Amino acid sequence: MARVHRGARGRHAPGHHHAPEARCRVRVLVLSTSSPQAAAALLDGPTVLAFRTEHAPRQAEAALFQVLASVLEEAETSLSDVGGFIADVGPGSFTGVRVGVTVAKTLAWAQGVRVGGISSFDLIAGGAVTVPSRRDMYLLRDQPGAAPKEVSASDPALSGASGYGKAFPSPLHPDPRRAALHLQGLEWVAPEELLPWYVLEPGISTPKTPYPRVSE
Repeated sequence: MARVHRGARGRHAPGHHHAPEARCRVRVLVLSTSSPQAAAALLDGPTVLAFRTEHAPRQAEAALFQVLASVLEEAETSLSDVGGFIADVGPGSFTGVRVGVTVAKTLAWAQGVRVGGISSFDLIAGGAVTVPSRRDMYLLRDQPGAAPKEVSASDPALSGASGYGKAFPSPLHPDPRRAALHLQGLEWVAPEELLPWYVLEPGISTPKTPYPRVSE
């Protein structure tokens, strides 16, 4: 496994993606846009160097770059000092998840480093955690490591869970700082290998009237 040295500047040759090693403390940038909050955190091992979040339910991409810039400025760090990127891969907002994953992959490719994916469930504090799915429905994970299941907003199981959405007057959104708790078992991959985790198929409407068949 290749080593990424903190502070190494310049871009590596395309196709050569270096992965952070546990023995080599590198700065890792964590991005989350699966919820209405666009958030970023810069980690140095388990230490959180900087964190920013912004409420942006419909402007995830613009807000993400703003919080990203603020985090780097606060930590007096540049992107060239970042040795790895972690993306919140969902589940959550289809567009939001796609934005966060794409930005992490693009930045990692440009830096010649690897990326890691972390579930939005793992970024929400609590044993049982939940995120909104479809209208008046939620994806509930009963405990860490369990498979999520879809439940209605009226399901009693939600009363003991942490999360966000209309069913939660005091919402808890995915917090990228919590990625520091999961670095030990994180799998690092090449940027092109990182994929969103939607759990459910995206709700894309199909036409009521089939498209006409085009003859060859």
